[in-house]
Amino acid sequence: MFLAGGLAAVTVALLVFGVVRARPPADPLPDHDGYLDRWSALHGGWRPTGVFPVGWFRVTYALAVRPARRGLHPHVVTGLGLALSAAVPLLGWAGGGWAMAAVPVLICCGLADSVDGAVAVMSGTASRFGAVLDSLSDRLGELLFLLALVAMGAPLALAVAAGVVGYLLEYVRARAAAVGMAGLGVVTVFERPIRIIVIAFAIFFAGAAQLAVHNGLPGVIAGTGTAFWLLLSLAGLGQILRAARSDLSER
Repeated sequence: MFLAGGLAAVTVALLVFGVVRARPPADPLPDHDGYLDRWSALHGGWRPTGVFPVGWFRVTYALAVRPARRGLHPHVVTGLGLALSAAVPLLGWAGGGWAMAAVPVLICCGLADSVDGAVAVMSGTASRFGAVLDSLSDRLGELLFLLALVAMGAPLALAVAAGVVGYLLEYVRARAAAVGMAGLGVVTVFERPIRIIVIAFAIFFAGAAQLAVHNGLPGVIAGTGTAFWLLLSLAGLGQILRAARSDLSER
């Protein structure tokens, strides 16, 4: 209860701080195409293609318009997303119906992770430090998601392995970009939205199993979700390494 109360206090404080410090931008906000042009310029010219990526960008643009128009700083949105992430292991530890309630929280975490970047791009407040802060928030959030599965019975060693490989995936991506890999390098099979979907399914069904009083089954489900995270992280790491080798060997 103390942790939940502290989390609620941090969330309220961030909202109040964001509203008080909000400064509407001087220039008009770009339309959707203009937003994509700005985003693409900041990401090595890569532009989203395919039904899901394009649809996701439309949703995040629509959600970011109002906070960007009001002048809400993207760091505040990042902080809110991390505060929501901290609620996930608390709900997982509570189990049952509480764990199942973590699913909408996870959806909000995923949206906040995209909306903060959209606000930064639209309002012209995108910065290198903001990119670092956003990446740090993502990695801490994913650690909290895996902790939720441990709280529901997943083996700790398996969760540690999944977390390490997931971190390696993003570390290799960042290092490859730092030494000259163009754009995003490659969109892997285990990008942020898929990670949230995997965790959401594992927590939901483990919570449902707890409500049904199936002894041992919640832990099996949580462990399976963690193993799936590990396997997809390994596949994504392999994709990044292949893309980096191909791109950087030509330079």
